[in-house]
Amino acid sequence: MVLCQQNRMDPLLAQNVQGLEIGHWMKPLANMIKVNVDGAIFEAAGCFGFGFMVRDSAGQIVEVVSKCRPGHVSSEIFEASGIKEALSCIKRKGWEVVTLETDCLVAVQAVKSNILMPSAFGLLVWKCRNLLLELTNVNFNFVKRSANKVAHFLQCSACYLLDCVFYFNDPPSELLDVVLAESSF
Repeated sequence: MVLCQQNRMDPLLAQNVQGLEIGHWMKPLANMIKVNVDGAIFEAAGCFGFGFMVRDSAGQIVEVVSKCRPGHVSSEIFEASGIKEALSCIKRKGWEVVTLETDCLVAVQAVKSNILMPSAFGLLVWKCRNLLLELTNVNFNFVKRSANKVAHFLQCSACYLLDCVFYFNDPPSELLDVVLAESSF
């Protein structure tokens, strides 16, 4: 059974979060890259997964990543794991002028805060903060799930796609259908 989160948890902090008003996916500005990330837990399989998609300013697929890991973890852990992996990919590829979006408000608020959290989630948040400090021109934002449909599709498929990386010329047709529907705005 795949648990695709319906409730993104209550916010940690009462602060304005950029992206709250966005209801559909929007192309990044010229010469920018947009990365959408999401996570899921697969209780029956005893694992969790996450996926992210990288698109250019024309809305074209640059790269798609779907990963699955063993273990029973909390929702904030699998969400933060996906964010950390996406940030690591951005760093590894040397991408600059990037917008990273997720539909997990708790993770965005935790990463943007200065609160130290002595927990597994806190360690992932700390790693995300450090990666953001090492990167130039990376904006990290919360968006509604309706603006994160492709990443949601990827995270719900992570258990079946296992550890996959697709590039602009070889994504599965099911994924292309979701991308085309999302890009129609």
